[in-house]
Formats: sequence, structure tokens, C-alpha cells
Amino acid sequence: MEPGHWAVSCDPVTEAAPRRFRILRLASVLLLLAAIGAYAVSMVRIGFDPGLMKELQQTPGSGALPSACVNGGIASYSGLVLALGGAPGVNHGCLGDVQNAAGGSVGWQPLVIVAALLILGAAAVSAVGRRWFRGVTISLCVLAAAVLLTNSLRMAGVLQVHFGIPGGLVASSPDLGFWVVTGLLLVVVLANLAAPVPELVRQALAPIEEPFETSIEPVVEPVGAAPEG
Repeated sequence: MEPGHWAVSCDPVTEAAPRRFRILRLASVLLLLAAIGAYAVSMVRIGFDPGLMKELQQTPGSGALPSACVNGGIASYSGLVLALGGAPGVNHGCLGDVQNAAGGSVGWQPLVIVAALLILGAAAVSAVGRRWFRGVTISLCVLAAAVLLTNSLRMAGVLQVHFGIPGGLVASSPDLGFWVVTGLLLVVVLANLAAPVPELVRQALAPIEEPFETSIEPVVEPVGAAPEG
């Protein structure tokens, strides 16, 4: 009988990792589009400077600001208003005599548009799904959040220049829409950072001498009867 030969069969390559990254890409795109949708929510709130309010409270006979001004600010600007220009949302409890809120328009703000383009760029990169999509998506999300924060903090200066308001009278701060957008961006960043972790853990737990499981099965070729001597 002729000697048999040995065939080595390996387990099929798992598709868990590609599937996981496809889910990551889809989730990233949906979250980033939701962040763009959150532009409809107030992103920047304008109020009286906290130092001014404290000074008024400590100055006898100066009177105090209405509680609506202290708690609700003067006006708020959504992301859409900042990107396209338009009337802000006025706190009528503070400024009850305001009849035309359009007078508070400061025009379109380039930083808000830049942030929106960065978010859309991150969504496009995630949708295309090149090998480098995670790093680019993370970078664009971080830049977008930084740009939005910069815009929120500089809006008081924009109002002072646009309307000739004396310095130190008003202050600006991030509002609900800003926190929603940055929260969604943070989720995208953390998800993309954590995506490789399961595979790294699996590799770390696998035996070093056996990077993949193999099964060795003998295969014997059939042979005819040996001729008689």
C-alpha cells in the first residue's frame, strides 16, 4: 500500500471584524447626521455678564435684574440661525418690550459653517469606509467640537462689535444644542477609538505558539491490491 499523505485544514476566517466595522460606520454616519439636526436647537445663550450682575446686587439703590434675565439670559441663537443668519430667540421675560427679534440678527457666522462642514466630512469619510476612516473621523469630530466651543465663547464679542454694546456688559456661553452636538461627536469618537479593542483582546488571549487553531486529518489514497509474487 502506498503511504498516505496528511492534509491540514484551518478554521474559516471569521467575518466578525468586518461586520463590526460596517456597523460602526453606519452608526457613525447616523450619529453625525443627528448632530447636524441638532443645529436646530439653541447653541449659544447671551446674558448679562456675571460680574455685572454681582456688582448690581452689591450696589445699594442700583436695583436688581429681573430673575428671568439672571436665569434665562437675554437671547439664544440656534445653530441654524448662526449658520444662515436670522432672528434669535428672545427671552421676553427679561426683555418684555422687544417687539422685533430680527433686530438681534448678527448674520451668518463662519465658524458654525466650518463646524458643520467638518461634521459632514466625517460622515462622508465614515460612509466611504477606507482603511483610514476611523482616524480621519475622530480628527474631524474633535476639530468640529473645538470650533463650536470657540464660536460660543466669542459670540459676546460679536454682539459688542455688531451692536456697539459696551465691553463687559454681556457674556456668551454654550447652550443645550452645543452640548447635544458635542455629546454626539464624543460618542462617535469613543466608538471609533474602542472599535479595535475586541480584536486586540482576542489576540492577546490567544496562545502565542498557536495563533490559529488547526486540525490535522490523515487522508489515505485508496490503492489496488498488490500483485501476487
